[in-house]
Amino acid sequence: MGYAYYKQGQYAEAIAEFNKIVDGRNSVAQNAFYHLAESYLKLDKKQEALNAFKNASEMDFSAEIQQDAWLNYAKLSYEIGNPYTSVPQVLASYMDTYPDSEANAELQTLLIDSYITSKNYEEALNLLEREKDPASKAAFQKVAFYRGIELILDNEYAEAEGYLDRSLTQKLDAAFTARATYWKAQCDYELSNYADALVGYRQFSQLTGSAATPEWRDFKYHKGYVHFKLKEYDSAIEDFKSFSASTADLDLKNDALLRLGDSYFVTSKYWPAMEHYNMAIEGGVPSTDYAEFQKAISYGFVDRNPQKIEGLKIFASKY
Repeated sequence: MGYAYYKQGQYAEAIAEFNKIVDGRNSVAQNAFYHLAESYLKLDKKQEALNAFKNASEMDFSAEIQQDAWLNYAKLSYEIGNPYTSVPQVLASYMDTYPDSEANAELQTLLIDSYITSKNYEEALNLLEREKDPASKAAFQKVAFYRGIELILDNEYAEAEGYLDRSLTQKLDAAFTARATYWKAQCDYELSNYADALVGYRQFSQLTGSAATPEWRDFKYHKGYVHFKLKEYDSAIEDFKSFSASTADLDLKNDALLRLGDSYFVTSKYWPAMEHYNMAIEGGVPSTDYAEFQKAISYGFVDRNPQKIEGLKIFASKY
């Protein structure tokens, strides 16, 4: 009766009949579960369809129905998620059980994507490394990049750099090539490899598409810091000035103004140093005490001792 309703396209009625017999453990019940799932799909009830396909796939009375139910269960799991087990596990289990299935190429793509979605980048990379087609190489570039970023967030800079290097072995996507180059430079900076970091930042600035990446916004701020660490103060001034004039990030802007003050100070340009210390103070830089002190002693270097004394008195009173 349920099957007759199903063939007539009366899916609600079919569902009602199929549900009367799915408690059994026999070939009829397995068949009923399969067509129950199909009926739910026709009514766009995907969670119910997932449950029915799962039940049909767990019975072995008909090997053909079991395999097709498992395939649909795997695809639906990828589409809507799976409350019973992880999506990658469902997909991988099908491919392990049916290694000769024609659907495995499609499921491989879904499996890689599900690893990426669940941020299981290591497993995705293991799969992608075995593939030689252009699409897999492009995916490898992105997944290795995301794994590198994940490690940077955990402050594992040396290990992150290794993954970014792996990403850069496949320069198929210009944006990801630029981004990996930038973050590799960031890792070098954090590891105190300032000369290498500067090379990386310069490469980033010359790459096609780098200006369209989110990293471009703060690029000169970070490059300015590398110059500062290398005691290349004139270059640091150039980068910090350019950044502070264009950024909307007030915290980074104030820090850049403070470093501008330091760069001018260390090169004996005390008037512009005081100007930028003032700007940082007015902007509310967190280390206001440092900026106030630097500004006060700068007066002494330009023979303004009364102002220096007054500045140091204010500093001692405030801090």
